[in-house]
Parts: sequence; C-alpha cells; structure tokens
Amino acid sequence: MLTAKENLLETLKVDGKPDRLVKQYEGNVFFPPNPAAMYIRGNRHPGMEPMKDRFGTTILWPENQVAAMPHVTNDNKVISDITEWKDQLVMPDLEANCSDPALWEPFIKQAEEIRAKGDLVMAFMPTGVFERLHFLMGFEDMLMNFLLEPEDMMDLCNAIGEYRYQYMKLIVDNIKPDVMLSHDDWGSKHSLFVSPDTWREFIKPQYVKTYGYMKERGIIIMHHADSFMDQS
Repeated sequence: MLTAKENLLETLKVDGKPDRLVKQYEGNVFFPPNPAAMYIRGNRHPGMEPMKDRFGTTILWPENQVAAMPHVTNDNKVISDITEWKDQLVMPDLEANCSDPALWEPFIKQAEEIRAKGDLVMAFMPTGVFERLHFLMGFEDMLMNFLLEPEDMMDLCNAIGEYRYQYMKLIVDNIKPDVMLSHDDWGSKHSLFVSPDTWREFIKPQYVKTYGYMKERGIIIMHHADSFMDQS
C-alpha cells in the first residue's frame, strides 16, 4: 500500500498508478504562515474587529463566518479613479519588511520538520491578481475599468503581478515548499467573471513568470480558482 504522499504523487502523474482516491490534501501538510503573509494580511480570525491590510483594503471576519472577506464601499475603496491609481495606491514593500533571513528561520525549521515526517509541505499564496483588483476598487469598478481604461488596468495588473512574484519568491527561496496552493477566484459555477480574451490579456500574463519560477524548481502548483473555467 502506498503512503499518502506516494499515492498523491502517483495521482498527479500522467501514467501514475495510485492505489486509492486522494482525500482532500492528504499527503500534504498545509503550512500557510510566513513573514510575508503576516506582514500583508495581519492577524485574521473570526469575530475580529474590522482591519485594513497593507494595501489599505478593509477586511471583515464576522463571528461564525468561514473566512475573512474584503468590505469595499464608495467611501473606503483604495482606488476610486483607475487613472490615478499610482497616486492612490501604496504598494507594500516586501523587500524592506520581509527579506531578513532571521524572520524566516522558525518557519524554515517547521517546514523541515514536516518533510522529515514524510509529508509534502504545502505553502499558501492567497489573494491573487484578479482578487486584488476588486479588493482595491470593488467588483463593479473593476469590470468597467477593463472595458473603459484598459491601459491603466494593464499597468496596475503588471504592478500587482510583480508584487505577487516577489511574494512567491520569498516563500519559495526560504521555505522551499513541495506544493504551492495559489488562490485567485476567477468566476462562478458557470463561467469566468470576464471573457476568456480579457482573462488572457490581463490576468494570465501575471502568472507566467510566477508559475514558471516554481515549475523550474519542481514545485507542484495547485491553483484554486473557485470557478468553472472550461470555455470551449
């Protein structure tokens, strides 16, 4: 009988021979904490007081709800005019605040202990490029800006994509995870929230560099898109 780790890896192979179904994240140990996540997201928990993340988005997590969510209104949105986004948004400085090796030492140790027990280390990259856009300006503005101000939206997408690349690189270079669980919800049960062409133009390029870096290092990428994406 295969171990949970072996069975998962066989399942992922084109010609693999797993001996049973994989149960959720079986074979992995989900290991989300790291200095970059703590810096950007803060200490989130059910029933917490409203807080702002490092991008300036208001985050709520009411008691008895499953997760924290952005609360974007006309009064508190970070970007109220996409043509002025460079003046309205202060990008978090990951290098200045999260690159000190001493910050990473306890997390590296924990990851090594997980691997020593025979499990895969699954790191976590929440709030992808598409999600960050509507965190900053609200869903309606985001959809309209794709249509009305594509040049500024592309510039913003590129800036967020570069931030996310640096975020990923800190995790990968320090913790060296076996698996990366990457979140970016792209649609509903039935379709993407935007046309496939819009997704390919604005969102897909932001993942080419980031996912390419991980694939070159043999990291398994598990993208959580929370949507139906077959656009045939």
